[in-house]
Amino acid sequence: MAPPHSMLGACSSKDPKAQRAIWNNTAPNFIHRVHVIQEWLDVCERQHPNCQSAEIGLSTRSLDLDTQELDVVQLVGMQDIEKTSGLIRYAALSHCWGSGSLLCKTTKLNSAVHRKGIQTKSLPRTFQDAIRITITLGIRYLWIDALCIIQDDADDWSIEAAKMAQVYQGSYITLAATSAQDGNGGLFVDALRSPTLVVSTDDDPQLQGNTVEASSLTTTCLVRCSIGSLRDIWDSSLSRRAWVLQELVLSPRLVHFTSQQMYYQCHEGIESEDRTLKVAGFSSIKSGSVAAEADTNGL
Repeated sequence: MAPPHSMLGACSSKDPKAQRAIWNNTAPNFIHRVHVIQEWLDVCERQHPNCQSAEIGLSTRSLDLDTQELDVVQLVGMQDIEKTSGLIRYAALSHCWGSGSLLCKTTKLNSAVHRKGIQTKSLPRTFQDAIRITITLGIRYLWIDALCIIQDDADDWSIEAAKMAQVYQGSYITLAATSAQDGNGGLFVDALRSPTLVVSTDDDPQLQGNTVEASSLTTTCLVRCSIGSLRDIWDSSLSRRAWVLQELVLSPRLVHFTSQQMYYQCHEGIESEDRTLKVAGFSSIKSGSVAAEADTNGL
């Protein structure tokens, strides 16, 4: 429970925000979370002309998630696919490797095996979550640096590192493992602290804003003790990575998966899953400003 006089997120059960599962007394499950992502993408495609990715597909390799075997993905050459299928829509993963060496990666020794197929259960939790989300969104290809670059081949690393900016710029969506410290952290899509459901409330002028003082709640309402904040992103493990800036700036659409909730970022701004945070415009995002503009409306 929040301490007295702390700032709480509150809304009427009739408020549009309350339609999101994050405001219910049951924590959102995987399908709820992916549904929110799809809502964001649909709005972005219809209303944000500046967010349309080039889908240039300049990576040499990608993971094909549409294989004939269940729970198996395959490392494929993207250039060969483009010759027959045109430009390819793909997702990209932004993540922290962690302090140790990532065990699951493509090397000169296992690259031929990875081209035949990789058992998803052998992959770190973050990779598994990214694969599951990408498939559910109906996207066939996923780019993960550890698997799509031959890690012990200096020549391949040099070539692919030079393309990395274009990889994120050309992706349809980037999935950011923002709160995960390493590959085992996951994307927090199955576990989330649920808010307190006090009781449904009648419309009350005191509850029309995004936040109210806890001591001023004279009627019962839906309450979240941790509302949207850019600090969930900027104080995260991922934001301390040296390369993360180009991933944040160049990706036309990006979902931050934090331990508190999801955030959608595009060239038009950023919005929290609980709809208590909206920052319009991209300049404040690039500068890492936490002077967020609260807004009850979606992007």
